[in-house]
Amino acid sequence: MNQNTQPIKRTKKNYLLRSQVWKYFKQVEIDGVLRAKCVYGSCTQTLSIPNWSTSSLIKHLRTVHKVDDLKKSSNGRVATGRVIQKLPKARKKRLDRLALEAIVHDGRSFNDFHRSGLKRFFQYAIPGYIPPHRNTVHNKLQELYAFHYKLMVGKLSNISDIAITTDFWSDKKCKSYLVLTGHFITDDFKSTSMILQFSSFDKRHFSDLIGKEIEKQLTDLNIFHKITTITCDNAPNMLGLFQHLSRADIQHIPCMAHLLHLIVCNGLGIWETTQNYCNEDSIESINNKNEDDFDERLSQSVRTMDIRDVDSIQVQPDNENQPTKEEEETESGDE
Repeated sequence: MNQNTQPIKRTKKNYLLRSQVWKYFKQVEIDGVLRAKCVYGSCTQTLSIPNWSTSSLIKHLRTVHKVDDLKKSSNGRVATGRVIQKLPKARKKRLDRLALEAIVHDGRSFNDFHRSGLKRFFQYAIPGYIPPHRNTVHNKLQELYAFHYKLMVGKLSNISDIAITTDFWSDKKCKSYLVLTGHFITDDFKSTSMILQFSSFDKRHFSDLIGKEIEKQLTDLNIFHKITTITCDNAPNMLGLFQHLSRADIQHIPCMAHLLHLIVCNGLGIWETTQNYCNEDSIESINNKNEDDFDERLSQSVRTMDIRDVDSIQVQPDNENQPTKEEEETESGDE
């Protein structure tokens, strides 16, 4: 039977992926079937390579030609021509730890280190290093959260009194987050602040919902009975949350930064906008509204005044209503 033998042209890609076995064989096509032809010495035997398997080729080299210098990997397979440089386990573990810390401290996404630009950088700077996958980062962060949460609960168990500051935050997607920060004095008289909870708040910002959520989070930390004060802004829903706590002895402290912010904004009129009105009726209504607002602000200021300050106020006489000395002399002359 005539055999039509044609060599297979090697491309750069499949040449890099070739096993060391192919130093002793070359791929040929015989009657449309892919086979391997031995080129060791004067041997011209052809062997089948089903599914590109090289097991029969390795066996031929070892049994017929006594070739045993084929390198093996840890799993017993013959190493390929493209050798991947592997890092020591200790160094890779250290690099993975640093990558995880970078994601946490910089607030990066879990898959940042697998972007094309960073992957090229790592291949050049640290050959053989593969950054942790996003799933690995997710699992490690859960482990770290559980570990540090347990440490925090243990540390708070030794504290007798804790003050809380709380506020709401929103991201670019207008998703709300509730933050609880604890402030306390340690046994060595050091003032310490610690973020207790930073959680999303998808409910309506009603006083009862806020109060119940804060009490639940503090109860989970086993510190609700240690709370002395809660500092928050003076929004009505924040002031109303104290009515929905199971403890009535927790004091409210208004946020001074929030008050100063309102004083500056209202004093400078930062948020005031000017509008043009066409008719006199609207202008008159606006003037009346401004007068009412002024009266309301004035009444509020009077309520906050200390009665003890009244004695220090000197009332100046109204010179316009009192007659002058010349007028008094004239009047007396007329009489």
